Amino acid sequence: GFVVEKQKHYGFLDALRGLASLWVVLNHIHDFVPQTLTEMPAIIRVGIVEYGGLGVQVFFTISGFVIAYSLRNVRMNAPQFKNFVARRFVRLTPPYYAAVVLTFLVNFVSTRVKHESWTSPTLGRWFAHALYLPDLLKMEMINGVHWTLYIEVQFYLLFAVVLWLLAVVVVRSQLAAQVLMAVLGCAALVYPLFDLRNGRERYFFPYCFAFVMGVFIQWFVSKRLNAVIFYGYFALMALAWAVHGDSLIGAGFVSGLIIWASTFGDRSERWLSQRPLRFLGKISYSLYLTHISVMASVYYLGDRVLGHSKAVEIALVFAEVGAAILVGAVVQRLFEDPAVRWSRKLKLAPSAPRGVPVPT
Repeated sequence: GFVVEKQKHYGFLDALRGLASLWVVLNHIHDFVPQTLTEMPAIIRVGIVEYGGLGVQVFFTISGFVIAYSLRNVRMNAPQFKNFVARRFVRLTPPYYAAVVLTFLVNFVSTRVKHESWTSPTLGRWFAHALYLPDLLKMEMINGVHWTLYIEVQFYLLFAVVLWLLAVVVVRSQLAAQVLMAVLGCAALVYPLFDLRNGRERYFFPYCFAFVMGVFIQWFVSKRLNAVIFYGYFALMALAWAVHGDSLIGAGFVSGLIIWASTFGDRSERWLSQRPLRFLGKISYSLYLTHISVMASVYYLGDRVLGHSKAVEIALVFAEVGAAILVGAVVQRLFEDPAVRWSRKLKLAPSAPRGVPVPT
């Protein structure tokens, strides 16, 4: 979860998103330090590099919270659903397409420089990428890290459908709406409670618990979700983590606690209001989309020019991360900023507060 339209600015979540993005970037230096990885201090090797992929769960939880906030006053129906999908597509797509093209060019140049065989993606693969479908269709992705974006798009569509159902149910019964929300929570907990995840899955359901965690936090703090459902969800998440020891479950649970704590007051804004962290949050989406291609290019060039040594590996880590941040900032400025402006022109018309249930 990198980007959602916000009617209120959550500086803390921006910073948290930026740190999560940097954590994922540092996770991907794993392949570029073969000589020095085992000699790194354990807190860096394990906590920062090996566990850096857990930043994805932070993205997912933030996405759930902020998308629920952005739609809090919307009574979902067919026109609103179409408008929501259009806004999401306009908001996400320009930097995503730019990142796909960048990866394609890097791969093409790499094969030419290395004198390797080159096979251009088929028209079907390009079309699947254009619609965020390659992973779901089990096609080879042009950029493997984009799988999380495809998961997010699936969740956005699901969440819009859930709001549509709630908008219909709440008119008839507030209690029925709370029951439907409880069913959503139970469904999201199926994978963590029964330890059903099998590696890196291709569809949203195994990761739905993190998104729903964020949604439930927003609904609870805005007094739209019954306290029993909210605390029960947190308790069952903690139980699943304790029983199975799955680090992804733990990351979703801890990020949920942090986000919930950030709603208690403005102290969290001061903790993470420093300009570098806000900057990382601003470019986090573009940084995530482009970082692996940039880092691989810098590593290859540096290795060819400077040779193999531990000192070179360490120096290249700083160069790779710096270049990734620079390219992310450029893509954010050239593609993401215009996308934000375009998406804001497609305004969701607010409706009565009953569009989202209130507690019984």
